[in-house]
Amino acid sequence: MLSVGDRPVLGYDVTIEDVTMRDTTLVVTGTEKRPLGSVTLDMACSPVHIVAAGFGPEACEDVLLNLRIVPARIDVIRWCG
Repeated sequence: MLSVGDRPVLGYDVTIEDVTMRDTTLVVTGTEKRPLGSVTLDMACSPVHIVAAGFGPEACEDVLLNLRIVPARIDVIRWCG
């Protein structure tokens, strides 16, 4: 599960792009989209993305998050709630 917490306005989105194991480290790669400039919509949101990954019984000692932040285009903003 990847969550970026509460955001003050709509227009944010988060997506998990890849989940892999590197030795005992879980590596999660994702993208957070943020609204452009002064664009604000009048409702808060808490974007989250959940995926299932079957890595078997390996112990996960560490988690490494590679999060890329990009501007969101208004015409592709998904509703988050």
